[in-house]
Amino acid sequence: EKGLICVSIADQDIGRAIASGLRESGHADVVEIRLDYLAKPEISPFVKEFESPLLFTCRPEWEGGEFSGSEEERADLLEEAVTSGGTYVDIELRSDEKIRQRIIDAASSNKVKSIVSWHDFKTTPSAQALESIFQEQYRTGADIGKMVTMAQGYQDVLRVFDLQVLAAEMG
Repeated sequence: EKGLICVSIADQDIGRAIASGLRESGHADVVEIRLDYLAKPEISPFVKEFESPLLFTCRPEWEGGEFSGSEEERADLLEEAVTSGGTYVDIELRSDEKIRQRIIDAASSNKVKSIVSWHDFKTTPSAQALESIFQEQYRTGADIGKMVTMAQGYQDVLRVFDLQVLAAEMG
């Protein structure tokens, strides 16, 4: 995929989230709907209102998000997003393997792009650790791998940029 600009919408209220997303959608290629922030997560209101491609994310508390329900509930929401008109869906690399594969397979069956994500909000791992995470993401069969790290200096940024070389080699 070529680089895309994504705006993330996180609000407890669906109406406010839609209004915010519509306001920002002109500045982005993709609108990310953070289901984990919604007081009552729903998919259809967003699909009905947006022409922009939608990315649905339901980040669990254990990966820095707001969703405190069961993994099965979370998977049900993400699968609904995949079957109801989402363009992209994000599932964490650290998710239970069966649930992660369920979402990736559902996305593939519905011509939705799957993103497998990994987050570290405190540090940037070593080059070797980053490569290992990258390889694990690649093996999931997801369409896109996403890593979020906390850079403490330019060396951290360079280690992450070095993954572009690995990605290019793997095609």
